[in-house]
Amino acid sequence: MGRTRQDAHEIKGFVLGNVREHPRGIVRLAAAEFRLTRQTALYYVNKLIDEGLLEASGNTKAREYRIRPLLERLADGPVGDRFSDRGR
Repeated sequence: MGRTRQDAHEIKGFVLGNVREHPRGIVRLAAAEFRLTRQTALYYVNKLIDEGLLEASGNTKAREYRIRPLLERLADGPVGDRFSDRGR
């Protein structure tokens, strides 16, 4: 059975709400909470990275995730473009 848009929203919300307490285990935690495979949970974490909400550091087993700071997100978006050479 495929996931709905509501499921995706709920999964991503769970990840964002728990990543501070579980920066190294958030993929495993989300997989267990929603009965997902590790690969599927990682898909949603990677979507959050693509959306600019999370960032990752380290490799493989040492991989850690954290919420991307707001000012960095704003600087990369349309608001930040007003204050950089990119937006001119």
